[in-house]
Amino acid sequence: MAAKQTKLKFSPEVESYIDLAVTSRRYRSREALIEHAVGMLADYEMEVAELRASLAQGERDIAAGKGIPASQMTVARIRALSQQTRNFKKKAS
Repeated sequence: MAAKQTKLKFSPEVESYIDLAVTSRRYRSREALIEHAVGMLADYEMEVAELRASLAQGERDIAAGKGIPASQMTVARIRALSQQTRNFKKKAS
């Protein structure tokens, strides 16, 4: 499928950043930089949506009496839960 040609207008500050990123060879082209930026934005939006869903589930759990009182949360327990979350995300990827 052929790439669609699109004209974009940026502020002078953004234009300068794009030019610097390309001339310093961090990106091979303006298009590569913009594709990377859009990919990062999509990843960010997905992470925000997942976080919001997790927070909503946590609120439902608390409302249903399934929460853990803060007084019972130790640093070790928080770290263990954090590791479990990271492991779960790796498996889901």
